[in-house]
Amino acid sequence: MCARTLHKDLLENVRDFMRRHRMAQSGEKVLVAVSGGADSVALLDILSRLQEELHIRLHVAHLNHGLRGSDSDEDARFVEALCSDLGMPFTAGRKDVRAFVREQGFSLEEGARIVRYRFLKDVAEQVGAARIATGHTADDQAETVLFRLLRGSGVKGLGGMHPVREERFIRPLLAVRRWEVEQYLTGRKLAFRCDRSNEDPAFTRNRIRRELLPLLRDRFNPNIVRTLVRAAAILRDEDDFAERETALALDRIAKKREKRKIVLDLPSFLEYHRALRRRLIRRICGELAQSPGFEETERIMRLASGQGGMLRAASGIRVQRAGDALLFKLGETPAFRVAVPIEGGIALPELEARLITSVFPRASSEESSWRSDATCAFFDRDTLAGRLIVRNREPGDRIQPFGMKGHKKVKDLLMDRKIPRILRDEVPVLCDAEKIIWVIGMATHEACRVTSRTERVLKVLKREA
Repeated sequence: MCARTLHKDLLENVRDFMRRHRMAQSGEKVLVAVSGGADSVALLDILSRLQEELHIRLHVAHLNHGLRGSDSDEDARFVEALCSDLGMPFTAGRKDVRAFVREQGFSLEEGARIVRYRFLKDVAEQVGAARIATGHTADDQAETVLFRLLRGSGVKGLGGMHPVREERFIRPLLAVRRWEVEQYLTGRKLAFRCDRSNEDPAFTRNRIRRELLPLLRDRFNPNIVRTLVRAAAILRDEDDFAERETALALDRIAKKREKRKIVLDLPSFLEYHRALRRRLIRRICGELAQSPGFEETERIMRLASGQGGMLRAASGIRVQRAGDALLFKLGETPAFRVAVPIEGGIALPELEARLITSVFPRASSEESSWRSDATCAFFDRDTLAGRLIVRNREPGDRIQPFGMKGHKKVKDLLMDRKIPRILRDEVPVLCDAEKIIWVIGMATHEACRVTSRTERVLKVLKREA
């Protein structure tokens, strides 16, 4: 097959791959990340030849990491000249990656990746690009799968790189082999830069590329790259399906789902397959803070299947099994102390709630209408001393609950009501100048109850924000 036919087939394959994965919509601007290496130069040339057919506009971005001295500077000049020849708009940047990794504690490889993607996002915002194209190939995909396998990744990680990530990053060459890129560059007589750091055995990816993959290809499977790419595609599909099932399951069994707290129906949770329970745990923790690793996930699994107890995850999430509930909560409820008007309303952002107060004559309503419940309490207005405040529970807090002669510690009241330990800091108290008049949702003070002698009734209503 002649070189021209090969190039035509490659262009058609990339075009079809982009359309199949909806990588760019008509009229969109695509930012092309060009390092100057073989893959990115081929990507830029291919996209420049397809841009009219795909109805897209291109802008090139190049980041000088400053890691290879004068070679890095030569790369930047090379990409600038290439864009000039193509008449392509171009944005260059320079970042001190070594300083970044020293400050943040990342490996050089990981730090360079983070800095590069931050730069690309910034440039995309500046130039109005809806998509960011990178030159990853099928060989890069195979290396990624092996790299993640060696690190102990699960199904999600072994799915490798997605053709489209975050609906923004696109990888048009992900189905193209590296040898196809090399043939394309030769046939098109396109120059490119060689990055000597790609030969450095200090980087794990380089050892995978230069040692492990050739070993697997020569001694076990001559089609190892295609095999790994196919396996990654299958695992991505399996993972997508399992994630949809996980989302549906969470909707079914979540008894409460807030920004900092998720409560599950435990019997329903335990009915699911072990694999789905793991995914539910990772999804819940990811919504609250960050997904846990394997060992931490297993600890939560054991807690859910046990007899009770509580654990703290590294991300600051506390997990507790209590009765028929499995509770996940991020952090402690922040301290607050807020004045409450006798008539009006206040916000309690720490609890994602509001208190609404009003005063009315006792004679204006039937007795049955002013009985307190979990969200509404009634008090004899004239028994209250001074101003009202709502605050967190504090050590030593006591109240004389309605119908009792003696006082009771609020802590004991919560224990008697079987309030899970990780939720007790959420129970606020409403006080006047002398006493707690309402452990909100739990008990009102006997001395403040509405009686036949009451003239004015104070109504306090708790509502979700």
